[in-house]
Amino acid sequence: MAFFFIFSFLVSMQSVPRFFLSVILVLLVSQNCIAQNCVLFNLTNVVLTKPDCKDNRGSITGITATGAVSYRWIDDFGNVVSTSLNLVNASAGTYQLVGITADGCENSTLVTLPPGGTPINGYLVYGINTSCGANNGSFHIVTANSSIPEGIRWVDAQNNTVGTDVNVYGLSNGIYRLYLKNKEGCEVIHTTASLTSRGKLDVSFGDAFIKNDTCNRSIGAVNGLKIISGVNPILVKWFDEQQNVVSTNLNLNNVSAGKYKVLITDSCGVDPFEESFEIINSDISLAKPNVADIKLCSPGLANIEVINPQIGRYRIYDSQQSPYPIHEGVSGSFEFQANIDRKVYVSFASGDCESERTEVDIAIGVSAKKLPNAISPNGDGVNDEWNLSWLTYYPAASAKIFNRLGQIVYSYNNQEMFFNGNRKGKALPVGTYYYIIELGKDCSLIRGTINIIR
Repeated sequence: MAFFFIFSFLVSMQSVPRFFLSVILVLLVSQNCIAQNCVLFNLTNVVLTKPDCKDNRGSITGITATGAVSYRWIDDFGNVVSTSLNLVNASAGTYQLVGITADGCENSTLVTLPPGGTPINGYLVYGINTSCGANNGSFHIVTANSSIPEGIRWVDAQNNTVGTDVNVYGLSNGIYRLYLKNKEGCEVIHTTASLTSRGKLDVSFGDAFIKNDTCNRSIGAVNGLKIISGVNPILVKWFDEQQNVVSTNLNLNNVSAGKYKVLITDSCGVDPFEESFEIINSDISLAKPNVADIKLCSPGLANIEVINPQIGRYRIYDSQQSPYPIHEGVSGSFEFQANIDRKVYVSFASGDCESERTEVDIAIGVSAKKLPNAISPNGDGVNDEWNLSWLTYYPAASAKIFNRLGQIVYSYNNQEMFFNGNRKGKALPVGTYYYIIELGKDCSLIRGTINIIR
């Protein structure tokens, strides 16, 4: 993948005061010494003499270095330009002063020597590293909201001029300087930066995992592949066993069982990555659908509703053994004409797998002839109560039982679905009682008698 780096010099080096410059202290400690026992720099009295643009007579003096017996001044190209504590005859730039003790311990500090003349406006500069082993690096000056700077000159580490425009191309790895000219026509270092090689293509399969297919639903997958590095554009191709390209995404999804191969290349076109994977299929046991029985007060449309339907297909059969469904759909909701009492059987299917069938009882019509006419609440466990829980199939249902005087002795509700011959905890007298059951607005009232026998 391409790597961009940005250098933002919002204030030119020329804006640094001549004397008593604030500097950044960087301590470089060798492996065989401890920093606090090594070289200690004191920059309190540092004196910076700006060089004139016509010569390199700048200097950095006044620094003390406790513990050092020798010194090196290193410029931003990495060249040693002096071995004295004071740097003289220097051009503008940032320098590293290295102090070395008698036992070889090294510490260092950075000091910037600003140029003379009028400060230069800061420009945003970015570079694009080389790739594919070619000399194709570049640097770019962003001038969107400002004028093009004067005297652009890009130089390499050998001080060869490699470009004089805001964009410079065809560069190899290395360190480069950007020089610009100020109002006095003096050439000033604006930026020092380096180019390196972008990483070659590297792909990790260590975290790859396979999701196998089930019921031939084409839900197999290979995920977890990672591209560590490479030069864009990076191309990915997944092939099936017939060498057909089935995906160009890094992760393979929604495929059937089979053998697959991935080929990954970058724009360099060398050393591609290739890996093979196999997805298998297996059948699974699907849960039977949850469906309630249906009660209709007269012939009409029966609505079958699967409770908490899943993604897949639902089928209705007229028997447990029938090979062909009479209805099929994905919603789990069916409507069909029911003229007589009957049973239907509902299954859930996903891919090639199908659940066992759930029996659904469809009952049509309720009359006093189908209801019990007596209870014997004597505690023997036989016919001790009248079970009215079937009324839950009719959401608007109500039921009331009256004595001979027309007084209500029982009212059906969700808490009291059984009539046991008691009222408010006391046993009712033996005899005949009358009931009225209302199933809904489209159903006729059901009237009848219930006898209490003790």
